[in-house]
Amino acid sequence: MGTPRKVAILVEEGYQDLELWHPLLRLREENIPVSVIGPEADKTYLSQLEFPVVPDAGIGDVKASDFGAVIVSGGQSASRIAENARMVAFIKEAAKGGAVLAAVSNGTKAFEAAGAKASVSVKNTDSLPEFCKALLKAL
Repeated sequence: MGTPRKVAILVEEGYQDLELWHPLLRLREENIPVSVIGPEADKTYLSQLEFPVVPDAGIGDVKASDFGAVIVSGGQSASRIAENARMVAFIKEAAKGGAVLAAVSNGTKAFEAAGAKASVSVKNTDSLPEFCKALLKAL
Protein backbone atom coordinates (compact mmCIF):
# COMPACT_ATOMS: atom_id res chain seq x y z
CA MET A 1 0.00 0.00 0.00
CA GLY A 2 1.39 3.40 -1.00
CA THR A 3 1.40 6.62 0.92
CA PRO A 4 -2.16 7.88 1.32
CA ARG A 5 -3.00 11.11 -0.48
CA LYS A 6 -3.77 14.11 1.66
CA VAL A 7 -7.27 14.90 2.82
CA ALA A 8 -8.66 18.44 2.88
CA ILE A 9 -11.30 19.42 5.40
CA LEU A 10 -12.89 22.71 4.38
CA VAL A 11 -13.99 25.02 7.18
CA GLU A 12 -15.84 28.29 7.64
CA GLU A 13 -17.61 30.06 10.49
CA GLY A 14 -20.36 28.07 12.18
CA TYR A 15 -19.08 24.58 11.47
CA GLN A 16 -20.76 21.71 13.30
CA ASP A 17 -18.29 20.70 16.03
CA LEU A 18 -18.44 16.91 15.91
CA GLU A 19 -18.77 16.80 12.14
CA LEU A 20 -15.37 18.48 11.73
CA TRP A 21 -13.43 17.14 14.70
CA HIS A 22 -14.49 13.48 14.62
CA PRO A 23 -13.26 12.82 11.04
CA LEU A 24 -10.17 14.98 11.59
CA LEU A 25 -9.07 13.05 14.66
CA ARG A 26 -10.01 9.70 13.13
CA LEU A 27 -7.85 10.40 10.07
CA ARG A 28 -4.97 11.46 12.30
CA GLU A 29 -5.32 8.19 14.24
CA GLU A 30 -4.80 6.34 10.96
CA ASN A 31 -1.75 8.51 10.11
CA ILE A 32 -3.49 9.90 7.04
CA PRO A 33 -2.22 13.39 6.20
CA VAL A 34 -5.08 15.84 6.69
CA SER A 35 -5.23 19.62 6.40
CA VAL A 36 -7.94 21.97 7.59
CA ILE A 37 -8.42 24.62 4.93
CA GLY A 38 -10.31 27.88 5.41
CA PRO A 39 -10.80 30.99 3.35
CA GLU A 40 -7.84 32.53 5.19
CA ALA A 41 -4.91 30.77 6.85
CA ASP A 42 -4.37 32.96 9.88
CA LYS A 43 -7.95 33.36 11.01
CA THR A 44 -9.70 31.50 13.82
CA TYR A 45 -13.03 29.99 12.79
CA LEU A 46 -15.62 29.26 15.45
CA SER A 47 -17.99 26.32 15.52
CA GLN A 48 -21.67 26.43 16.39
CA LEU A 49 -20.60 25.97 20.02
CA GLU A 50 -17.81 28.54 19.55
CA PHE A 51 -14.99 25.98 19.61
CA PRO A 52 -12.07 27.44 17.65
CA VAL A 53 -10.10 25.96 14.79
CA VAL A 54 -7.21 27.62 12.97
CA PRO A 55 -6.76 26.24 9.45
CA ASP A 56 -3.48 24.71 8.35
CA ALA A 57 -3.77 26.71 5.12
CA GLY A 58 -5.91 29.24 3.32
CA ILE A 59 -7.76 28.28 0.15
CA GLY A 60 -5.42 30.47 -1.89
CA ASP A 61 -2.38 28.55 -0.62
CA VAL A 62 -3.37 25.06 -1.78
CA LYS A 63 -4.05 23.15 -5.00
CA ALA A 64 -6.89 20.68 -5.23
CA SER A 65 -4.68 18.31 -7.21
CA ASP A 66 -2.61 17.75 -4.05
CA PHE A 67 -5.57 16.15 -2.25
CA GLY A 68 -7.18 12.76 -2.66
CA ALA A 69 -10.29 13.67 -0.68
CA VAL A 70 -12.31 16.70 0.39
CA ILE A 71 -14.57 16.71 3.45
CA VAL A 72 -17.24 19.31 4.22
CA SER A 73 -19.04 19.21 7.55
CA GLY A 74 -22.45 20.61 8.24
CA GLY A 75 -23.61 23.67 10.07
CA GLN A 76 -23.58 27.22 8.74
CA SER A 77 -20.09 26.52 7.45
CA ALA A 78 -21.45 24.46 4.54
CA SER A 79 -23.58 27.34 3.24
CA ARG A 80 -20.71 29.78 3.58
CA ILE A 81 -18.39 27.43 1.68
CA ALA A 82 -21.06 27.08 -1.03
CA GLU A 83 -21.09 30.88 -1.39
CA ASN A 84 -17.28 31.22 -1.57
CA ALA A 85 -16.14 31.17 -5.22
CA ARG A 86 -12.60 30.02 -4.34
CA MET A 87 -13.86 27.13 -2.20
CA VAL A 88 -16.33 26.08 -4.91
CA ALA A 89 -13.56 26.21 -7.55
CA PHE A 90 -11.37 24.04 -5.27
CA ILE A 91 -14.17 21.47 -4.96
CA LYS A 92 -14.76 21.47 -8.75
CA GLU A 93 -11.07 20.90 -9.43
CA ALA A 94 -10.86 18.14 -6.80
CA ALA A 95 -13.92 16.41 -8.25
CA LYS A 96 -12.49 16.64 -11.77
CA GLY A 97 -9.27 15.05 -10.47
CA GLY A 98 -11.14 12.09 -8.99
CA ALA A 99 -10.94 13.05 -5.32
CA VAL A 100 -13.25 11.36 -2.83
CA LEU A 101 -15.92 13.91 -1.87
CA ALA A 102 -17.30 13.39 1.62
CA ALA A 103 -20.05 15.32 3.40
CA VAL A 104 -21.78 15.20 6.74
CA SER A 105 -25.38 16.47 6.94
CA ASN A 106 -25.81 19.70 4.96
CA GLY A 107 -22.15 19.65 3.92
CA THR A 108 -23.59 18.36 0.64
CA LYS A 109 -24.62 21.98 -0.14
CA ALA A 110 -21.02 22.87 -0.89
CA PHE A 111 -20.66 19.99 -3.34
CA GLU A 112 -23.97 20.85 -5.00
CA ALA A 113 -22.76 24.45 -5.49
CA ALA A 114 -19.75 23.00 -7.32
CA GLY A 115 -21.93 20.74 -9.49
CA ALA A 116 -20.52 17.67 -7.75
CA LYS A 117 -21.98 14.88 -5.66
CA ALA A 118 -20.55 13.49 -2.44
CA SER A 119 -19.40 9.90 -2.84
CA VAL A 120 -19.44 9.41 0.95
CA SER A 121 -22.15 11.11 2.98
CA VAL A 122 -24.31 10.74 6.05
CA LYS A 123 -27.29 12.75 7.26
CA ASN A 124 -26.31 13.47 10.87
CA THR A 125 -23.74 13.22 13.64
CA ASP A 126 -25.19 9.92 14.87
CA SER A 127 -23.73 8.34 11.73
CA LEU A 128 -20.18 9.65 12.13
CA PRO A 129 -18.69 6.20 12.95
CA GLU A 130 -20.16 4.78 9.72
CA PHE A 131 -19.04 7.90 7.83
CA CYS A 132 -15.44 7.47 8.95
CA LYS A 133 -15.43 3.75 8.12
CA ALA A 134 -16.76 4.48 4.62
CA LEU A 135 -14.31 7.34 4.16
CA LEU A 136 -11.33 5.20 5.18
CA LYS A 137 -12.46 2.45 2.83
CA ALA A 138 -12.84 4.95 -0.05
CA LEU A 139 -9.32 6.28 0.56
